[in-house]
Amino acid sequence: MPYLRIWQTKPFLMLAKIIVISPVVKQFTREQKELRLYSDNPPPSQKRVLYAVLDWGLGHAVHSVPMIRSLSEKNEVILAATGRALTFLKDEFPDLPSIDLPDYTVQYAPKQRFLVVRLIFQVPAMLASLLREHWLTEKIVREKDIDLIISDNRYGVYSRKIPSFFVTHQLRFKLPRTIRKFEVISEWFNRWYFRKYSGVLVLDEAGRENLTGDLAHSGKICRHPKLTYIGLWSTVHKETVPRDIDALAVISGPEPHREIFGKKVIEQMKNMPGNKVVILGKPEDTGKGYSYPGLQVYSFKNRKEVNDLLNRAKIVVCRSGYSSTMDLVSLKKPALMVPTPGQTEQEYQAEYYNIKGYFYSVSQDKMNLSIDLQRAEKFCRIGESRFKVNQFDLFYSALRNG
Repeated sequence: MPYLRIWQTKPFLMLAKIIVISPVVKQFTREQKELRLYSDNPPPSQKRVLYAVLDWGLGHAVHSVPMIRSLSEKNEVILAATGRALTFLKDEFPDLPSIDLPDYTVQYAPKQRFLVVRLIFQVPAMLASLLREHWLTEKIVREKDIDLIISDNRYGVYSRKIPSFFVTHQLRFKLPRTIRKFEVISEWFNRWYFRKYSGVLVLDEAGRENLTGDLAHSGKICRHPKLTYIGLWSTVHKETVPRDIDALAVISGPEPHREIFGKKVIEQMKNMPGNKVVILGKPEDTGKGYSYPGLQVYSFKNRKEVNDLLNRAKIVVCRSGYSSTMDLVSLKKPALMVPTPGQTEQEYQAEYYNIKGYFYSVSQDKMNLSIDLQRAEKFCRIGESRFKVNQFDLFYSALRNG
C-alpha cells in the first residue's frame, strides 16, 4: 500500500535518526562514559572508614549522606559526630556504628555588635577542643583499627599513620568587617593545617561558574597542591509531583538564631494566604508538630520527606548555608535566603548569590515574607545554571590519588 512506503524513504529514515536514534545513542554514550569514569576510579573496598562531621547546624551531616552511603556499600563506615548532627546521621544510617565525638561549638551572640568580642574570647577554648579532638581521633584509630579518615570540617580529625582527607567548601574564613584585615591569617592557617591531610576535597566546581566565590577561589591557597574540587553534593532529586505548597521554610543553623529565625518565620507565615510548611530542623523531636490555618509546622523531616516537600514547594525560605544552597541548585528551586546574623560566611554567600542573580536575600531583622517572597520569585535565575551534582568519579579519584 502506498502509505506504507514512506517508512522506506531516505528522508524519513534520516528524520527518524535525528529524532529517535540520536538521543538514545547520546544517552548510551553518556552512561558508558560515566561507567568508565567510575570504573577508572573505583571506591575503596574492605576498609574501615571513620567519617567525621561537624555539628554546626545540620548542613555538614546532610551533604555527607551521598558519600557515606556510597562508601558503606563496600566498606565498614564508622560515623563520628555530636549533637544534632549525630542524631541526624543515626536516623539516616541506623545500621552503621557511631561515636559521639565532641567538637568545638561556637556560641553566637544574640546581638551582632557583641559578636567579635564573644568570638575572640572563645578562641582559646576552641584550640583546646581541637587538640582534644585529635587526641581522641588517634585513640579511635588505634582501638577501631581504622584504615581511612574523612573529616568534614573537623580540623582535629586526622592521623599521620593512615590516609586522612579534609572536606570543606571554604579555604579562607570571612571575618567581621572590624577585623577583616586579619582574614589573610585564616588562609595562612589553612595552608599550614592542610599539611596534616593526604588531600583536601572542595565541595564546588573548579571553574569560573561556581557557588563559593572568594571562599574557595581566591588567594594563593586555591592553588594548594592537595586541593581537589569535587563538585556539588546533595541528597535531593527532582520528582514529578504537584506543586501544592506555596512556601516552604527550612529552619537551620546554630542557636540562638535558629530559634529566633523559626519564631519569626512562623509569626509572619500565619498571616499569609496559601498553603505553607515550616520544618524546624530539630531531629531530637522527630514526629512532633503542630498547625495553624494554612500552615503546617514540623519539628523534623528525614531526607526522603524533605525531598518530597522541596519538590512540591513553589519557593523556599532558608538560610544561605552551603548545604541548603546545593539542595536548591540540584532542584533549580527559587528561594529567599536569610543569612544567620553574624555568620560572615553566610552573609558573604547571600551577597554573592544576589550579585550572580542566583537567589534573592534579605537580613533577618528586615525580613518581611509577604513582600520578600514575591521579590525572590521574580529575581531568582538559578534555573539557568548548569551545575553538576554528586560526581562520584571526582570523589573516588581524589581518595585514590591522595
